[in-house]
Amino acid sequence: MVLIGDFFEIPDLRLLARKHEVVAVVVRDRAEENPNEMGFTALIDPESGAVLEGDFNERSVKRYHDRVKAHDIELFESFRRAGVRGTKLYTDANAVVTLRRLFEGRV
Repeated sequence: MVLIGDFFEIPDLRLLARKHEVVAVVVRDRAEENPNEMGFTALIDPESGAVLEGDFNERSVKRYHDRVKAHDIELFESFRRAGVRGTKLYTDANAVVTLRRLFEGRV
């Protein structure tokens, strides 16, 4: 079973992985992990339409980046504990190379 998503919420895949071979592909845009400093900005969530306003200054961008990094460490640790193979695929990367490594077991 191949699961594809941004995985900004960490799923519990233990039960699924006990019954199936599970592979997770985390798809991300580099700007999601390393946003630019934009000053005071309003962002709109395309799914919910919610508006987030804030000051995207150096300090807040660094804090966000650090939280995403810590989240991803926890995410891949949860994959490991559940027996799920996973990889991160960036939108600007060569998907064939990344996926080939994953399915050949080199990730």
